[in-house]
Amino acid sequence: MTRCAAREYCSLEVFDAECLPNEVILMESAMYGRMSAGRCAVREYGPIGCGSSVMAIVDGRCSGRRTCRIALPDRDMHAVSGCPVQATSHLEAAYSCLPGERQLVVLATHQMYRVGKKAGPQTHDHNSVKS
Repeated sequence: MTRCAAREYCSLEVFDAECLPNEVILMESAMYGRMSAGRCAVREYGPIGCGSSVMAIVDGRCSGRRTCRIALPDRDMHAVSGCPVQATSHLEAAYSCLPGERQLVVLATHQMYRVGKKAGPQTHDHNSVKS
C-alpha cells in the first residue's frame, strides 16, 4: 500500500491522483474551502475559516480507479463548502494506492413479456408437434 500525504491543491490547479497499474485509489480525506492560511489561502484575499468535507464527492469520482483528475475550482465542491461565492477555495486531499484492479459492474436489464394472463419471458417448446 502506498500512502500519499494530505496536500493542498489551489484554485486553477488540478488534483491528480495516480496509482501503479495493479493498484487503485482509496480516498482518505478531502476538504474544500478556505480552512486555514497556507500556500493556497492568503489572508489578504478573503476570509479564512470556511469549508467542509467533500469526501463523498471526491470518493465517488476517484476511489476504485487507477487515475483521477479534478480541475479546480470545482462547482460541486464549492456548493457544499459554505464559503462566499467570491472566495477562492482550495482542496486538501489525501489518498492511498491499494493493490487491486478496477472492476466494471454492468447492470443487465431484464424485460418481461406478458402472454395472456401469465407474466414472464416467452418460451417455445421445441418438442411439441404442430399438425
